[in-house]
Amino acid sequence: MSDRSIIEALQREAISLDRTDSIDRIVADIGDASIVLLGEATHGTQEFYRMSSIVSGRKSLKS
Repeated sequence: MSDRSIIEALQREAISLDRTDSIDRIVADIGDASIVLLGEATHGTQEFYRMSSIVSGRKSLKS
């Protein structure tokens, strides 16, 4: 896979986390998965903990 095709795939598939409906999409994409992995770049950041809490809360409500 070329660098250009990798960049295009990332641009196509990346999800911006600056809107509430972004979290809705993530929760929908997770579906019934019992394990969810997030990118290493998110680890240890305030945004990661906020997003993780929101996603976990929404998954708990759907269970």
